[in-house]
Amino acid sequence: MYLACLAQIFVAKIENGIIGTDEILMSSSNADSGNLFRYEGDKYIYNLSTDTLSPGTWQIKASLNDGRNYTVIILLQ
Repeated sequence: MYLACLAQIFVAKIENGIIGTDEILMSSSNADSGNLFRYEGDKYIYNLSTDTLSPGTWQIKASLNDGRNYTVIILLQ
């Protein structure tokens, strides 16, 4: 049986090409707990609200407790 890794989500503002400090967003969804992904079936799920993020470029990072990190860059207008 496969055991899922613990996964956390972080965001960091990118300004002038420099990635800022990781911030922890606390989910306002009852489905999520803090900044932890939930694992359903074979998928990691997190309901991320961008309401508190300012316009601009952001890096979203999923950090797994096995040392792997996955990032994506988004632009909020």
